[in-house]
Amino acid sequence: MADIAVREAIRKFTNILGDLSLEEGIRFYRLDEQIEWIRKELDETKSFLIDADAKQEGDERVKNWVRDVRDFAYDTEDIIGTYFLKRISWWRRKKRLFGFLGRFACICCDSAATHEFVMQIEGLKRRSEDIKRSRDTYGIECNVTEAAAGEVAVSFQQRREYFSKYIEPDIVGFVEDIKVLKERLLDERIKYCVIPIVGMGGLGKTTLAKKVYNDVKPYFHCHAWVYISGKPRLPSYILEEIAKKIGLKKEEWEENVEKNLLSFLKERSYIIVLDDLWAIEVWEFLKEFFPDTMNGSRIIVTTRNHDVAKHVAQGSSPHELGFLSYNESWQLFSKKVFPDDGIGRFPPELEPLGRQILKRCGQLPLAIVVMGGLLSLKDKAEHVWLRVLQCMEGEANGECQMTLYLSYIDLPYYLKPCFLYFGLLPEDLEIPVSRLINLWMAEGFIQYQGQLRLEDVARGYLDELIYRNLIQVAKRSFGGRVKACTIHDVLHEFCISKAKEDDFFGIYRNLDSDANAKMRRLAIYCSVCSYISLNHYTSKLRALLCFQKDWESLEKDQRSKKELEKLEIEHLRFIYTGFTLLRVLNLEGVQFEDLPDEFGILIHLKYLGLRDTKFKSLPSTISNLKNLETLDIQSTNYYSVPSVIWLMTQLRHIILDFYAELRNPFIFGYRMDRHRAVDKVSLPNLQTLWMIQGSSLEPSCLCEMTSLRELKIHGQIMLHSKVLSTPKAISDQLENLQLEGRTQFPFPDVPVIPALMLSHYGNLRQLVLQGKLEKLPNHDEFPPNLTKLSLQSTNLLEDPMATLSRLLNLRNLVLGYWSYLGNKLVCSEGGFPKLEVFKLIYLDQLKEWRVDGGAFPQLRALKIKNCEQLDMLPDGLRSITTLTQLELNMPERFYSRFQRNGEDWDKIQHVHSIITWQYGKAKQI
Repeated sequence: MADIAVREAIRKFTNILGDLSLEEGIRFYRLDEQIEWIRKELDETKSFLIDADAKQEGDERVKNWVRDVRDFAYDTEDIIGTYFLKRISWWRRKKRLFGFLGRFACICCDSAATHEFVMQIEGLKRRSEDIKRSRDTYGIECNVTEAAAGEVAVSFQQRREYFSKYIEPDIVGFVEDIKVLKERLLDERIKYCVIPIVGMGGLGKTTLAKKVYNDVKPYFHCHAWVYISGKPRLPSYILEEIAKKIGLKKEEWEENVEKNLLSFLKERSYIIVLDDLWAIEVWEFLKEFFPDTMNGSRIIVTTRNHDVAKHVAQGSSPHELGFLSYNESWQLFSKKVFPDDGIGRFPPELEPLGRQILKRCGQLPLAIVVMGGLLSLKDKAEHVWLRVLQCMEGEANGECQMTLYLSYIDLPYYLKPCFLYFGLLPEDLEIPVSRLINLWMAEGFIQYQGQLRLEDVARGYLDELIYRNLIQVAKRSFGGRVKACTIHDVLHEFCISKAKEDDFFGIYRNLDSDANAKMRRLAIYCSVCSYISLNHYTSKLRALLCFQKDWESLEKDQRSKKELEKLEIEHLRFIYTGFTLLRVLNLEGVQFEDLPDEFGILIHLKYLGLRDTKFKSLPSTISNLKNLETLDIQSTNYYSVPSVIWLMTQLRHIILDFYAELRNPFIFGYRMDRHRAVDKVSLPNLQTLWMIQGSSLEPSCLCEMTSLRELKIHGQIMLHSKVLSTPKAISDQLENLQLEGRTQFPFPDVPVIPALMLSHYGNLRQLVLQGKLEKLPNHDEFPPNLTKLSLQSTNLLEDPMATLSRLLNLRNLVLGYWSYLGNKLVCSEGGFPKLEVFKLIYLDQLKEWRVDGGAFPQLRALKIKNCEQLDMLPDGLRSITTLTQLELNMPERFYSRFQRNGEDWDKIQHVHSIITWQYGKAKQI
């Protein structure tokens, strides 16, 4: 962590040299020379930190030296950041003042501040000399040379490519557990039941529950997975989470979630998982909203507490999870240590040591997979493994804790802060990878590696943490890329404990806080105002992350919502004026109407997250945030964003939603500029532009976004689509494009998306087209490497299969709502050579579908929904031996043909999983 602090201080010194060294006052004090001296000292110290990081766990003196370096770097950054703020404040005041006296006063203040800055720099120089002397005394060595730096970049690229291809192996063990649980869940004789899975932490309760949940959820009308945890959480918030996931509308879970949830579940069969339940009181509250209507509904509860399990079981036996058998433990361990082998074959010379190490893991799955991840990256040499075994025989608080500790110590220095950062985020959070990476970047955790983008380097970091089995994959894209991740609750607790030991971050829940004056990062899981009211000593914060989900966290105050809103706004103003050094500000769930103008004071801010805040507008002072890289606004109300964001050159990611309205600041009056477009853009670093209204952006401005990777435009997009189709690609790096056109009243038959020519976008993998197409592009006008295509409301009259079947890399195809208005589809021989997933949804006019032999040679999943006039499945399905999943939601007459021994049964009898839907109820054939 000291390495990050030093790198950020060096960056700040470099910036101040560039910004201030030309001024006469600075040259008078010869400040530029002193700043450069400190910068070089920090740069030199950084090269010693790798060696110190490796030595500090066994040497308390080295650990204290690393802490001194970190504090020195933090203090250096504080001094620079504060001085920057003062200079900018005086510069703005100087512009507003007239006359000799006003300007003279500003010059005096400026000179006094510069003199103070000089004195502080002198103090830093003395501390730097002390650190240097201690370094020599403790024998800390320099580990990085220029040649080594080049080798590190090459090595990282190789490791990144390797880790990115890693896919988690199948679950080991639990075979009998899975069988027993699925039988109980799908037994039609049981009309309602609650199944608790109980066992100590790390046994695999959540893994087991997730496996059976994913397998059986198609058989229920609705389903939800909710994480409870032992941390204080409002029961009403848990109900809201369930309501969202089972499909209640926004107004239903916002207004009266208890009544609407109960009413909704009474009419449907459901399966709900309550993961990590600790308290009987929480169950007693929640169970009132899980009605027993004798329709086969199920509830799964995972818990470490046997008393909770017995209480929840309602007289039946909880499913008690034990340790893995020795053979299962060895099989799991082998697969994790040698993941490339497939079957995990141990070299004979290492097997005895491997078995001794496994014995130390106590047949606990979590300990086994983490230790396996550690050994998988170690040299396969006896002396290396023997050293690991000797460490495990040292002092320990238990097998699992020692394993986690060793795995953390073994992490490269650049991965440690990235791993600990998971402890700062809520325990139950399924973290979108893009969001996590943006946070890491804003914190300064990511280092440039050769020509790689920082985002790609960060993905390499995450892939390595996954490979080490410290982080779990929650979602993957169709191409195998990790989309969301999560962390085991035991590892989450370890991160919090280690972070507290290192003063890395603090967490505030109600009146329980572990924050202190040295903290640079803080997460607030309750009311922001309650923290600020009690703790004014964390003014040096670099990151403030709020996860306030709703107003009920302040229920006990018995104030009206209006009073609470006023309270929040007052405390928001304090955030901007009291925490002026912030680089990360996430106000998720904090309810307020507007951001104050003081918001522009946060000139160091790199990440701004305003999800679910329901604010109405951003102030124009956002233009002062010259370092802002990520603007993440996904609210649930209409809000306006000033058009000055188009001129903020450092922005890399702009994430809006359907409700965003951009205003033009160059036109007077809100009503006049409401629908006007900006005709100038300066965003050379922009990589994500998500959910932007076409009317808010001049189409030609897309050509200025040369780094764009993800683009989603909705509304009036005809001209934007034409710009995308010009011979020169707007960005060679574009990977994901979504065009959602809106039909213009009163011209419903007029196309909203023109003829497209996208063949010059070689990196474009995902394409979504929604809205009436002028014409379907020819196969050679589509991106050549397209893997996923979704068409919705495109109103095609001609059969698109002749064209789409020639897209050689297409793996996922969705013909959605009213995409095709014809009555016949023909898939010719050899078509769709790589397609794996095919979905036909709401094709009202489709009557016949023909599949010739040799089509779909790799198809594994097929879904047909609400194609009301289609009477039968195509004969060609017989020859698609790769097909393993078939899901049908069709009229009853459609099903009669392929019941077992029916006239069409032979077409699909080879399919492993066939699920049919009728009246909202799933059934497996």
